[in-house]
Amino acid sequence: MTERLDPSLLSFRPLAMPDMSLMYRWLMTDFVRQWYKEPSDYDELVAHYAPMINRQEPTHGFIILYGGCPIGFIQTYCIADHPDYAMAVQADENAAGVDLFIGEANFVHRGLGSAILTRFLAEIVWPLTGATCCIIGPEPKNKAAI
Repeated sequence: MTERLDPSLLSFRPLAMPDMSLMYRWLMTDFVRQWYKEPSDYDELVAHYAPMINRQEPTHGFIILYGGCPIGFIQTYCIADHPDYAMAVQADENAAGVDLFIGEANFVHRGLGSAILTRFLAEIVWPLTGATCCIIGPEPKNKAAI
């Protein structure tokens, strides 16, 4: 059995342009790519994330750190800022959304998912968005995430 990791070592820092090669590497792994559909071309990936990094769009991206080392990506946004999605999920007008993936194989299935979400909600989502509820919508076939 794989040892569970210490959730107290989790933290977050804003996504930055120097993270793009790391994001690309993570998004090309089979265990991330299976569930997280993003551009598969590096230049398209940069074009996709640059507006978020440059604050030209309302989504806030962060690198998940474990003991100071990058292990994944997490983002939050006000669902109302994405009208088609808001209509599809019929969320409260003060709802936030969260998406995440763990990109480092040594940290997958090690008991961090719930701790990442709990800490991210408390430290980032509630203060940043002012949301009163939050939705995370994993791929329905992703049993581990659910």
